[in-house]
Amino acid sequence: MNTLNNKKTVIFINIFLEVNGIVTLALRKAKWLIERGYKVYFITSLHGTMHKEFQDIGVNFIYDTVIGHPPCTMLISDLLNLINNIINKINKMDDVFVIESFTPIETVYGLIIANLVGTKLITGIYHPQQYTTGHYMKNQNFKKLIFLLEKNNAILFMNNDVIEAHEKFYDFNINNKNILPIPVEIKKYKKINKRNNEFNILSIGRLCDFKKYVYGLISDFDKFYKEHSNSKIIIIGDGIEKKKLIKYARSFKSYKEGKIYFLGTIQYSELDKYIYNASMVVGMGTSLLEMASTGVPSIIAPAFVEHNISNGFNFEDDNVGDEKNSCTKTYLDYMELLYNCNDEEYEKIGKQCRQAVIDKYSIDNIMSQWLNKVDECKPIVLSAPLDDFVQRSPLRIFLSMKKRKLEGKLRKFVR
Repeated sequence: MNTLNNKKTVIFINIFLEVNGIVTLALRKAKWLIERGYKVYFITSLHGTMHKEFQDIGVNFIYDTVIGHPPCTMLISDLLNLINNIINKINKMDDVFVIESFTPIETVYGLIIANLVGTKLITGIYHPQQYTTGHYMKNQNFKKLIFLLEKNNAILFMNNDVIEAHEKFYDFNINNKNILPIPVEIKKYKKINKRNNEFNILSIGRLCDFKKYVYGLISDFDKFYKEHSNSKIIIIGDGIEKKKLIKYARSFKSYKEGKIYFLGTIQYSELDKYIYNASMVVGMGTSLLEMASTGVPSIIAPAFVEHNISNGFNFEDDNVGDEKNSCTKTYLDYMELLYNCNDEEYEKIGKQCRQAVIDKYSIDNIMSQWLNKVDECKPIVLSAPLDDFVQRSPLRIFLSMKKRKLEGKLRKFVR
């Protein structure tokens, strides 16, 4: 890792610092890097609700409103101002060894910046339909960029399911199959609670097309509630499905009796009080892993399905919330199991859930792998126009330095 021995600055690009899986992932990564002597910068368009959490761990911010807009609307003057802003904030550009982005828009900006300052770009990828359905870019617009990143060994996938989803969605074979699981900070172990006094079911995640499992969860909970009136379900998260979910829940007795709670978005720092009070948790991806790390029995939900068939306990399968696996158990099955088992059985299940996170997703292990992956990826050099990677070909700026009419001005800013 010769590159990393001398360079100690990382740039993350996150458009909005709001509570979601990508932003909390970036927070954990930034914290880990800062604690080990790295300097971390975040290029973002505005503060957002997560700003204080990033500020508290020592992140440096570069604010630029252009980052919040689709690249197709950016003028040449916007680009010059953005580069000038970055150069003015980071004293030693030569010390930057990587820029990491997560969404299509962020990656296009990362591509511009990485080429201009001569550093690496790496992109963390989850599910193709998870991150390409934003209102700024059509799904297939990202295909060329995915291909370019993959060819340069500069793209990371969270598991094999996501790779297969990309290959199917974009109809091409991926050769550089870099898998890097989600890094998770292992939370303090949760002591067993008295489940028979109050059985609390918790779900955390955006209420969107990708996470429609909440419909099946509500339906199963209502059946469970008819036999166990000392139970309740707390649903944390916002999104386009929220109004539909509330309308759906209103038809159930449990909702009418005040046992289904929609809490909306909660500050990241406030989530632990709900997690440690939960008897059972259901979710996908980052939120599920963080909850499972406390030792709360944790059920995986599959993506894009409304029915009540789960993906099982997180230690039962390697799938943390993508395609449906072979599990046939419902959420109701797990509610009944965890409610009726004795304390010893309940604690054993919780410890198995926690241990699975420690074994596969511990941040110390994953971030060491991340540094190695960054060292292995190649700097991306473009000979094609940037237009090829941006919707509707607006900029007409070539990222081949020989073809760039603005070469002199840009070099002046970079210095």
